[in-house]
Amino acid sequence: MATHKLNIARARGCPQPAELAEALEAYGLPEDDEFGVLNHSATAHAVFGTVVRRVEQPLQQLDRESRQVNAVPVEKVQVYPFGIHPGREVLETYAGSASSLEQMGLFLSGSLA
Repeated sequence: MATHKLNIARARGCPQPAELAEALEAYGLPEDDEFGVLNHSATAHAVFGTVVRRVEQPLQQLDRESRQVNAVPVEKVQVYPFGIHPGREVLETYAGSASSLEQMGLFLSGSLA
């Protein structure tokens, strides 16, 4: 699967940068949600930051004494550095595959909305 340094999508209906930055600040890193805002900053025209997505993934381990394979949940964190330009209606992600846009879309339209 290819990875890219820049992925671009259309982001319609975003609030102005100051209002969006305020919403990101209020959201923070909740314990009970898979998404969280690691950091962010805003200019007069855009908001930049990093969103994280936490998921539990089973990791199989061998217990030699009982001769069984056990699944232990491990937290996996995906990092999405982003830029949002409300005036141009553009969302940018700066790492990962094109699916990072889908994850940011889920965060913006679901968790943050």
